[in-house]
This record gives sequence, C-alpha cells and structure tokens, in this order.
Amino acid sequence: MADASLESQIDKIRREIEEHGESTVGCEELSVLCPGAALHSSRWDAIAQIAIGERWAFTLLPDESVSFKNL
Repeated sequence: MADASLESQIDKIRREIEEHGESTVGCEELSVLCPGAALHSSRWDAIAQIAIGERWAFTLLPDESVSFKNL
C-alpha cells in the first residue's frame, strides 16, 4: 500500500511541475514520500534520493515544506 501511495504522490508532483513549473509539498504529504523517516536527516535523505531519481531540484522551505522543480 505504501508503494502505491508513494507512486501516486510522485505522479502528483510530476503533474504539478508540468502544469505550473513547480510543486510544493507540505509536511503531511512528505510523510507519504518518506514513510518511517521520522528524523529530519533521514527525511531529507529520502527526499534527495527521490529528487535525484526524478531529476528534480528541491528547496527546503522555512515551514518544512519542500518545493520541487525540474533541473
């Protein structure tokens, strides 16, 4: 189930980037992208791995959300 949720979230980010040039993902959505990564360092490692795989740049925002854009 987690894999389907993860793929669904990544597909949503892809669509938003395609339509709007970027996608901002809030904390709740990040928990789908990084299941089990409670520690900040683990969460950012997981986000970086997804971004690298998708060829996205990402920016950590002050409210702990993340903005993704194409490289």
